Amino acid sequence: MRRLFLGVLLPLVAVGLIVAGCGGGGSSSSSSSEPSSSGSSGEPAESSTIASSGSEEVDCSSVEEPTKLTWEGPTEPVKPPSGKHLAVLIPPALELEAAARPIEGMEEALTALGWEFKVLDGEFTPSIYNKNIQQAINLHADAIITDGLDPALVKNSLADARSHGIIVISDAETGVTEVEPTPPSEGYYVDVSPDEKAMGELIGKAIVCKGEQKAHLLAMNDAEYASVGIFIESAVEEVEKCPECEIVENVETNSSEVQNQIPSQTVQAIRTNPEIDSVLTGYDPVALFQVPALKAAGLIDKVKLYSEYGDQPNIEFIRNGEQEATVAVPYEWSGWAAVDEMLRAMAEQKLVDEHIPFALITKEVNLPPKGQAFTGKEANYEAEYKKLWGLG
Repeated sequence: MRRLFLGVLLPLVAVGLIVAGCGGGGSSSSSSSEPSSSGSSGEPAESSTIASSGSEEVDCSSVEEPTKLTWEGPTEPVKPPSGKHLAVLIPPALELEAAARPIEGMEEALTALGWEFKVLDGEFTPSIYNKNIQQAINLHADAIITDGLDPALVKNSLADARSHGIIVISDAETGVTEVEPTPPSEGYYVDVSPDEKAMGELIGKAIVCKGEQKAHLLAMNDAEYASVGIFIESAVEEVEKCPECEIVENVETNSSEVQNQIPSQTVQAIRTNPEIDSVLTGYDPVALFQVPALKAAGLIDKVKLYSEYGDQPNIEFIRNGEQEATVAVPYEWSGWAAVDEMLRAMAEQKLVDEHIPFALITKEVNLPPKGQAFTGKEANYEAEYKKLWGLG
């Protein structure tokens, strides 16, 4: 099994697809009531200053107390099909930790079922995503599980796979947990995602509480991805509840700017608005570039960085005091959940909400041991899925 970390493999060959492996949605969502514009030309995005409309202090209990993960997943058992079967697993790129870890969970689950599986790396390239789906069709796969691929990029290939009777499941694409019990007539049968709205609310509370109810926030959205938009918008709304907090700037970025433009844009915003003490982005890999830029500018001690995913390099940033917090997801768990949905689709049972958990990681709470990711193993989810599948 392969677990590669983005911090080791930088620079990426295509940072423009950096978030596709963990929650990149096909439709966009604005992060504020006064959205700013960002063109593909790379020019600095416009921004808005939004005063808080809140009237009372934000409750900090969810920020200060450790999270104990428990099993809240499906309860209805499903009988796996008998005999050998093949599943093809397609991440956007195995270089991404947040893409490699769900695939690892899928491999573990399929091994427990006795299935054969093949992993086809998307290499950050939409044409390769489509090529991989076509290869899965040629291999007569019983199921295809993709990890965070925008369905708009593979629409025709998904239709082709479905016309061949192949079950197509998505992991971490929409950021919405609600699952229709019956698959739609086109596209993916179902997407398995954590609740990005609740995750945004949690990081928003962290920003307020870590800022002692007086946070001054630079929010950096990436409206290319639906899940990121939901996360940022929910966080901003939570900060706006705080009477003495302020959204100093709410800017639009895009993932092609992660390596070269967002770091300098962050530094420039803080120099222009020295009251900024908190910076929120929609995915952890941004901090890999922000931290060195802020250090070089002598600003690393002036601001607190926040985001989501729980990538291991960012957990180390938190341990070292270079990042304040992240909302982490146990991605191996989501891989098992995607396999569970695959089995339910094959058995023509109702599809279900998988209730993928998450937790706020700070230096004070939920920090994994050094060198370890946030896995959620304490909930014993593998045993719970095996029980549902009649394996134990």
